Amino acid sequence: MVDSRLSVAVLMGGRSGEHRISRMSGWAVLTGLGSEGFDAWPVLLGRDGRWSFPPTEAVDPAALGATPLATGDGLDLPEGIRTLVDRAPDVVFVAMHGPEGEDGKIQSLLELLGLPYVGSDPYASGVAMNKPLAKAVYRAHEIPVADDELLRRGDWEQDPVGTERAIRSRFQPPWVLKTPKLGSSVGLSIVPAGGDLGAALESLFEHDCTIMVEEFVAGRELTCAVLDTPGLGSTRALPVLEITPVESDFFDYHAKYTPGAAREVCPAPIDDGVRDWIQTLALAAHGALGCGQMSRTDFILGGDGRLVTLETNTIPGLTPTSLLPQQAAAAGISFGDLVAGLVRDAARVRPGGGAWATP
Repeated sequence: MVDSRLSVAVLMGGRSGEHRISRMSGWAVLTGLGSEGFDAWPVLLGRDGRWSFPPTEAVDPAALGATPLATGDGLDLPEGIRTLVDRAPDVVFVAMHGPEGEDGKIQSLLELLGLPYVGSDPYASGVAMNKPLAKAVYRAHEIPVADDELLRRGDWEQDPVGTERAIRSRFQPPWVLKTPKLGSSVGLSIVPAGGDLGAALESLFEHDCTIMVEEFVAGRELTCAVLDTPGLGSTRALPVLEITPVESDFFDYHAKYTPGAAREVCPAPIDDGVRDWIQTLALAAHGALGCGQMSRTDFILGGDGRLVTLETNTIPGLTPTSLLPQQAAAAGISFGDLVAGLVRDAARVRPGGGAWATP
């Protein structure tokens, strides 16, 4: 019988640009699991890739920027893995956003170690994190997306003028530029008609050798989470949430993580038909990508009624005020119940197999 006496390692931090946000999610998960009686303890991956096993209070967001554990301290990878295995957690809760946390790498490591973990498997994680691959899956399942084109750094370096001319010919401004494998609006630029398209391309090519140019669709920003974990009921789409930035032109990093920089309303004030459509598409995206336990898919609803799918997050923000927890709350699921339910069900997963075992 799975109960709250489980030992849970909460992984947070990492080398991505979302290190700080990951630590905030990790702290919230630790607090939520602690309130439900779990033996939860932090594993902090520094910005330099080193592993630390600090006391819980050391990862309090109040200490962000003050603690040396963010970088330059801790164990190298082999010692970090050995320490994690020696501490033998029953479940690992991955609260790492962005590359190395959300792209399947840490999930592959945990499967090799035989440690059950919360969330999607390496395959779904990797595809969902790669925007062009995810959009190919969406298209194959008739999930609507915006038009796009991939640019490679080598082509840009050989003919920057011709590349820029081709973009201007195919896409109307503003131009949406995205690096394929970053999240939280890191590696995203929206260039207005009078903006310096060439400078934006050059800047983004510093992050990746490929850039996706995407059609800009003006409209309302909506998101819908899916829970696919037996302990929290049958697979279902949660209430749709609407995001309205108040200090930015779109839901960028500042709007996502600065208090008061965006209004978030859940349930979203939309027609029932639109709500049902979005929930159907969120479930379709979750299933098509092969996500496990939870996901959150983002959409734009144009003024003409056109709906486009932006991306699916396999490890959404997990603070109590993040989007997925807000949607869970609107469905009557408290933050403590949410994280506890995810952990209890992850404990039923056979290590390396991904199949639900008998409780």
